[in-house]
Amino acid sequence: MSKSKNFEVAIIGGGIAGLTLAIALHHRQVPVTIYEQAPQFGEIGAGVSFSPNALQAMKVCHEGVYDAFEKICTRNLWPSKQKVWFDYLNGLEDSSEGSKAAPEIAFSIKTSIGQNGVHRARYLDEMVHLVPKEIARFGKRLKDIQEDNGHGRLVMRFEDGTSAEADAVIGCDGIKSTVRKIIVGRDHPSAHPVYTHKYAYRGLVPMDKAIEAVGEELAQNSCMHMGPDGHVLTFPVNHGQTLNIVAFRTSPEEWPDFNKLTRPAKREDALRDFTGYGSKVINLLKLTKPDLDVWAIFDLGEHPVSTMYKGRICISGDAAHATSPHHGAGAGLCIEDSAVLAELLADQHVQEPQHLEAVFATFDAERRERGNWLVQASRHIGDCYEWRAKGVGRDFAKIEAEINRQNGIIGEVDVAKITTLGRPYRPSKLLPFELAQHVQTYYEEQLFTQAYTFLLSIIGNSASYSDPLAPVIIPSAPHLAVAATISIHPVFTTRTHSREKWDQANAALRLLRLVQTLVGPLNADFTTAFTFRKYDFNFRSSRHSTAAVHFDDEEDYQSDNLSIASTDLNTPYAALQSIFTRAEDFWHLVGWSFNCACQPLSPIHTARWHHYRLLLTFLLDVLEADWALRTTESGPDSNSTTPEESLLWSYIELASGGHARARRMLRAIFADGSTRSTAEFQPIFTHELKEPPSQNPTTNKRQVDVNIDADIYGDYLMRDESDLSDDGDGDGASTSGRPAKRLRTRTRTPSSRRVTPRSSNGSMRSEHHEGDDGGHVPTSSSTAALGDPACLALRLRLMRLLTYVSSHPTLTATSPTTFPDTEELITLFVEFIKPLPFPTFSAIISTAPVPSLAVPAASPHHVHMPASDRDPSVQHQGRFGFGFGFGFDPQTQTLLCESLLQRILENSAPAIRSNVLLSQAKLEEEYLPFAAGKNSIDANARVSVLLEALTRCLAQLGVLKRTDTLKVAVDRGIEKRTSKVGGHAKRATKKGGGTGDGETWYWLVESGERMQRIVHGLDTV
Repeated sequence: MSKSKNFEVAIIGGGIAGLTLAIALHHRQVPVTIYEQAPQFGEIGAGVSFSPNALQAMKVCHEGVYDAFEKICTRNLWPSKQKVWFDYLNGLEDSSEGSKAAPEIAFSIKTSIGQNGVHRARYLDEMVHLVPKEIARFGKRLKDIQEDNGHGRLVMRFEDGTSAEADAVIGCDGIKSTVRKIIVGRDHPSAHPVYTHKYAYRGLVPMDKAIEAVGEELAQNSCMHMGPDGHVLTFPVNHGQTLNIVAFRTSPEEWPDFNKLTRPAKREDALRDFTGYGSKVINLLKLTKPDLDVWAIFDLGEHPVSTMYKGRICISGDAAHATSPHHGAGAGLCIEDSAVLAELLADQHVQEPQHLEAVFATFDAERRERGNWLVQASRHIGDCYEWRAKGVGRDFAKIEAEINRQNGIIGEVDVAKITTLGRPYRPSKLLPFELAQHVQTYYEEQLFTQAYTFLLSIIGNSASYSDPLAPVIIPSAPHLAVAATISIHPVFTTRTHSREKWDQANAALRLLRLVQTLVGPLNADFTTAFTFRKYDFNFRSSRHSTAAVHFDDEEDYQSDNLSIASTDLNTPYAALQSIFTRAEDFWHLVGWSFNCACQPLSPIHTARWHHYRLLLTFLLDVLEADWALRTTESGPDSNSTTPEESLLWSYIELASGGHARARRMLRAIFADGSTRSTAEFQPIFTHELKEPPSQNPTTNKRQVDVNIDADIYGDYLMRDESDLSDDGDGDGASTSGRPAKRLRTRTRTPSSRRVTPRSSNGSMRSEHHEGDDGGHVPTSSSTAALGDPACLALRLRLMRLLTYVSSHPTLTATSPTTFPDTEELITLFVEFIKPLPFPTFSAIISTAPVPSLAVPAASPHHVHMPASDRDPSVQHQGRFGFGFGFGFDPQTQTLLCESLLQRILENSAPAIRSNVLLSQAKLEEEYLPFAAGKNSIDANARVSVLLEALTRCLAQLGVLKRTDTLKVAVDRGIEKRTSKVGGHAKRATKKGGGTGDGETWYWLVESGERMQRIVHGLDTV
C-alpha cells in the first residue's frame, strides 16, 4: 500500500487500543509500526462487552474491526432480552422455591444493542488478520524516548537493547503506561495508577453447569447481583457455551504489591468474601476453579492526566484514562480514541512531522475531558451497585436512574461527528449584503438580542457536518469587532441590572467563539477585526455613521468614504464606543484588565475583571492559533501568510512606547493594581468604575401623559443612564447617534477608591515587597500580587507568546529595534519576576501544570452564563495549530531559571559560569551545591524552587542520569540551604505554618525532597 504521508507513526502496545489504531491508520495509508512487548498480540482478562458508541467507533476505524466483533460476540440468549444490558437483582435475597425458581428482578437496564460479550483474546485474534506482519514488532518493551537532535526524529529505546525511530509515538501501553510516565514525568502523581480498594475474582464456567446452579434465565442472560460492599456480574460468552463470572469486592485494606495487578487466591476466599449473600451468588462462586486469581482494580481516578501529549508523543486508551470496569465502557472508549486519532492523522492537511504536535493538541482537547469523566463515572456506578454511593444508597429507583443517566452520556453519541471535531478550519463566506442590512437594522434599533440570535442561527445552519469543506457564512470583520465590544462594554455588563443586556454580552462572546471554532482566525479575518484604532481619525469619523461625532475640522470628517459593509456600522459600539478605539492598544487592554484583577476588595474592579478575563482568554486563543497557522511550515496556509502578518506581530509593531515598547508590554503583563500601574494603564471606558444605577423598588408615576397621535411619548424616550457609557464624556454620543446631553454625575464612588497602598518611592520592588532581599513576604493565603490563578495563567500565556516572537528566526533579525531577541527578553522577564512575592514567584517558575481554576463567586455584576461558557481559561479548546497549555517549554524555562539563579546565588558559587548550554555537569558544578546570597528563608526557598525546576526540565529533556555526583550535589545543596537559614527556620516553625516565613520554610524543605525524588526516578548511566 502506498504511503500518503511524509511522517511515520509508532504505536506502543498491541492491545485493543493499539491494534484498532494500527488497523485504522494502516488502512488510511498512514505509515505505522506497532511495537508489542509480548511475543505475539494478546489481551489479559476474560470477557468484555461494548456499548453503542463502541460499535460506531469500530466502523469508523475499519469495517473489519466491526466484522471481527460480530463474528465472535455473544448476546443474551433469550430473544425477549436482546435489548437488555443487565437485569439487576438483590444479591442478598433467596428464593423460597430454590435456586432454579424464577428470579425476582429489581429492574432492567436496556440499550439500543443490549448486552454483547466477547472474549478479549479471541477478539484480538480476529483483528490480527487486518494487520500486515511487516508493521508489527514483538518482544519490544519500551524503556524511554528521546529526540534525535540531528534529524528531529524520536528515538525509542527498548529493554532488549534495540532502538527504533519514528516521527510520532502514540502510547497504547495500558494502565502501567511507560509513555504516560515520559509525558507527565516519572515522579508525577498521574504517572502511576491508584488502587480503588476494589478487587475481583474472575471465572469462566460451562453454561450447562451454570444453568444447574441458577436456572436458565439468569445463566443465559446478563445479570448483576447487587449487595453491600460487593457485586457479581455474569454474561454469556463463546456463543452461549460459557458463562463469564466477575465478583467484585470492596476492602479498606491496601493492595499488597502495587507492581502486580493480580495475586493468587482460593475459591474459599471468594466464598468467605460473599458470606451472607443469597444462594444464587454462592452457587455461582462454587462453580469457579479451586485456584483463582484476584484482580486488583486500579485506575487514574485520584490523579487524572493533565495532558495526553507532549510534543510529538501522545497517549491513547487506558494509557490516558485507565478506568475501572464497572460501566463496561473502558474498551469502547479506547476504540473511540482510535477512531478520532486515526481521522485526525489521516486528514489531508496533515502531511509533515511538524503538523503532528498540533494534531495531538487537538486530540487532547477533544478527548481528555470525556476520558477523565468516564473514570469518575465508573467509580460512582460501582459504588451504586454496592449501595455505597452518597445520596443513592440502597434505593433501587435511584440506582436505576443513575445507570440510565450515565449510560446515555457514554452510548448516545454520534462517533462519526466526534471524529470531525478536530478537522482543519472550514472555509468562510461573508454574510450576504441583504442579510447584513438586516443585522444593521437591528443594530440601529439597539436590538442586539435579535441581532446575535439571527447571526448565530445563520452561522450554525451553514456549518454542514456532511460536507466539512462547505463554506460557513460569517459576519464581516466590523461585526466581529462590535461583538468584542458588546461582550465587555459596561453598558452590557457592570453598569446595568438588566438580564437582557447580560445575555447580549454572553451572546456576543458566544458568536466570537463559534466563528473561531468553525473557520479559525485567518478565515474570519480577525487581524482586521481586532486592530486597535485609537489614533485612526478616519475610523473615528465617517460620513455614513450617524453615531459619529462631528469634529471641528470638517476636513477630517469628510475625508472618510468607507462603506458600511466594509468598516462602518450604524452603532456607537462600532466607532467611538468600540474597545478598539477606546483602548490605546492591545497592551492597554492587558494592563487595565490585570489592574482590575489585582483589586479583589473592590466589587466593581472584581466585576470588571470577570468580563475582561473572558474576552482576554478568547483573544489569547486567537493570537495563539493565528501565530501557529502563520508559522507552520508547509501547512495549508503557509504559502499565503507570514509571521509578519500575524495579529501578534501587529500588536507588537503598533504598540506605544517607541524603542521601550517591550518594557511597556512587560509592565502591562505584570500590572498589579498599584498606583504606578493604574496611572499607566487606566480605565478604557469613561466612568467604567461607576456602579449600576440603584433599582427603585417603587414604580414612579409617569411625569408626562402619552399621546401618540400628537407625537407626545411621555418619558419613554428619555435617557436611561444604564444605556449610556459616556456620561459627561466630551466625545460621546447617544445611542441614537445624537450628541448626548451632559448629566451631573458623581465621578468618585467608594468602590473606585484605591485599595492598594501607595508605595513610598514608586519602584516596582516597593510595589510588591522586598522579595529575596528580606522583609515581609505575603503568605499564600493573603492577596496574591498578580491576581487569582486564572489571571496568572493568562499572564504566562502572554509571556510565552512573546518568547515565540523573540525566538523566531526572521522577525527579530529583520526588525531588531521592534522587539528584543530571546536573551534580552529573558533579561526583562527576570527584572519583573525577581521582586514578586514568593507564592507568585514559585507559581511562575514551577513547571507543573497550572491547577484547575474555579469560576469566581457570583456577584451582581457577573454575567449569567451557561456552564459551557464559563471559565474558558481553564481549558481552551483548539483545532489544528493550537491547543496550548500555560507554562514555558523546558528550554525557555531553563534559560529563565538560570538567569534568575545567577542573580541570587551566594558569592561562593562560580562568579564566571561556563558559557555553554545547561548540562548535567554544569548543573552539578555551578548550581546544585549552593545556597542563596542572603540568609533569609525566602531567598533560599527561591533558589530551591529554581533548582527543582532546572532539574525537572533536564529530566524531561532526557539529559539527566542518576549518578553519584548528581545525588551528592543535590544533597549538599539541600543541606547548605537549610542550614544557612539557621535561626530563621526555628522562629518560622515556632510561629506556625500560617506565617509567611512558616509557609516558605515548608516550600524550602519540600522542594528539596522533590528534587531527591526526581533524581531517584532517573535512569542510571
